[in-house]
Amino acid sequence: MRDRIDVELFERVGVIPPQRIHIKNHPLGTPTTAFNPGLTFDGENFHIYPRIVAGYYMYVSAIAHIEVPLYDMESGIVNFSHYPADLVVCPTGPFDIWGAEDPRVNFVGSREVMVYTGRTINYFDPSKRSWRTSPIIAVRDGYGFRKIGMMRKDLENIISDKDAFVVEADGSVYLFHRPHVNVNGKEEFYMSISKIENWEELNEISDEPLGSCGGGTPKEMKLSKDIFKMYPAKWEERIGWGPPPIEVEPNTFLALVHAMDGIDKAYKAFLLMFKIKGDTVEVIGESPGYVLTPTLTYEIYGDRPLVTFPTGMVLVDGTVYITYGAADAVIGIARADLSALMAVIKYL
Repeated sequence: MRDRIDVELFERVGVIPPQRIHIKNHPLGTPTTAFNPGLTFDGENFHIYPRIVAGYYMYVSAIAHIEVPLYDMESGIVNFSHYPADLVVCPTGPFDIWGAEDPRVNFVGSREVMVYTGRTINYFDPSKRSWRTSPIIAVRDGYGFRKIGMMRKDLENIISDKDAFVVEADGSVYLFHRPHVNVNGKEEFYMSISKIENWEELNEISDEPLGSCGGGTPKEMKLSKDIFKMYPAKWEERIGWGPPPIEVEPNTFLALVHAMDGIDKAYKAFLLMFKIKGDTVEVIGESPGYVLTPTLTYEIYGDRPLVTFPTGMVLVDGTVYITYGAADAVIGIARADLSALMAVIKYL
């Protein structure tokens, strides 16, 4: 049903380059790059969680927190303001020693939950073709984030796993993720949804002290078998979940999904509507084509050209705000009316 066409719907609101981000709790001061940010909203302020990189030698990432008033977004001040930031998640163990990347942030109940990609101890080892990256779950604990869950590392056919977040629906908590697997010698990328069977155990209160940049010892997630799989379209090389979705009706969600176009190698995004009921996920609609594509200079040129990679999405008074990585170099911010997004959905 979806085609390789553009139905661009998002108005660009602003851009935050790394030069206008000032880290308070690390002497590096200003990051080299800041991109692929998670997003939440507290009624007055946006909380942006970018992936930041200090330098290019190993390209090791950490995750920062920036607070941006709604007024800055609405007035355009966001395009020239400078923002203080704190590092909230740093590499702390073999599960993320080579980087904490691409956070997605939302709420499970009243608790703020971040899921990011950990580059594991295997990441730079060419002899290891499993557990190269792992989804890591962290929860807000006071002023920092505590790492509570990680993907099992004994699944030998999973080369890496990323593009992950959690969703609470129909009384359960689900992990949305993008495995990169080896199937009989052939490598595949697909989007998956699995139920987290031990969420309560992972979420137990811990008295383990946190460091100055987050911490905690994550336990292994116990996941059900895939209850949903989605593969790239015939013209795409990869596909993956974007930000945590918006619940438009009980257990019915509107999601942004990114894909790498196999023809022009650009990262673009389309809309997907689905329902969750127990162990069943039903896709009920999608946009006819891509609704977010690289068109502006800072989306076309950067560390990785032709990238619009959405990782944050919130609904504010009928307006959907998104944050995205633009060309792997800066934070992009855009918005669209929810009604306009819903209007383009073609129901299956």
